[in-house]
Amino acid sequence: MGVTGLTPYLSKIARACMHPVSNLKAELNGCLCIVDSAIFVHKFAYSATEGNVGAVGNRFVEMNKHLRLLGARPLFVFDGKWLPEKAATSAKRCKARNMMSMANSRLNKGCETIAKNDINVDNLATTTNDKWFDDWLNKKTRDQKQARKISPPSRDDFIQIMQRLATESIPYMIAENEAESECALISQTLAPSNSLVITQDMDALVFGAPRVLCDVTLSCLADGDSSLVEGPVSLGQPFIVDLKMLLATLNMTMPQFIDACILCGCDFTTTRIKGFGPIKAFRAIREGKKIEEFLPSPRPGDFEFESARAVFTMPSMISCAQVIVGSEYYPLNEWFLNKTFA
Repeated sequence: MGVTGLTPYLSKIARACMHPVSNLKAELNGCLCIVDSAIFVHKFAYSATEGNVGAVGNRFVEMNKHLRLLGARPLFVFDGKWLPEKAATSAKRCKARNMMSMANSRLNKGCETIAKNDINVDNLATTTNDKWFDDWLNKKTRDQKQARKISPPSRDDFIQIMQRLATESIPYMIAENEAESECALISQTLAPSNSLVITQDMDALVFGAPRVLCDVTLSCLADGDSSLVEGPVSLGQPFIVDLKMLLATLNMTMPQFIDACILCGCDFTTTRIKGFGPIKAFRAIREGKKIEEFLPSPRPGDFEFESARAVFTMPSMISCAQVIVGSEYYPLNEWFLNKTFA
């Protein structure tokens, strides 16, 4: 989910830092593209047939092909183990997914009952006395929307997707913890001026990714050699956020930016401090104030801002990272320097 309200805030306050990409081929040619793969697993699953993990794998293969044709060097990074600081957030999301699953079951049950009784819905009045039909009719639209929010792939599904990448000899790696963190660290370390983290999660910026490419779709990658619409960022158009330019525009240091994002609310703080949105949070931190000054008394036990701060500034562990290509494992630096993989 990232930082609460960060993207809309930046689109208003620092829009000049959200550089619309008018020609993906020109932008990606010769660039190391580090893909936050978990984001795209969910995006591809949403658009694929429910439960069709093979279709998701096919989309990753297609994404790799388009990136290669645009001259990029892709590396797909998957989440490792969950951080303890994210446990509460993950539990909330699991509960929401269970509710979506229940909505899907209700929808299917209603459809089965209508088919079994040979009912023509168009000819029925909404005032029917059958409670099951009232419930079904009232919830149908909402349930249809929720049913499309497919429950996320399981651990086994992720393994199948990675096996598909291995079959195609597409380079990928499993992060130690959060994929966004690993993507940012790889970009910082290997090619800070010639790499992009491809994601939809603004957490990548808070982790220190030098440049982030957002709103990427398979269709825009397929059309990447033709110019897109020039001008300000429009809905569905890829855009790049440059971290240095962003910090300069916001007139903030990196530690201040991290604290402002934590104060907005992020995945690593279970709750937020009441009354703080992005505008108030960024203004307060820019003025030199500290998060500690805004903690209510008694302090909420589930707003662990120190832990969140530590997560965003944790030391790099990518010296131990390995890239998987086919059935072979390569140290990250060796893979990056080996031109046969370029």
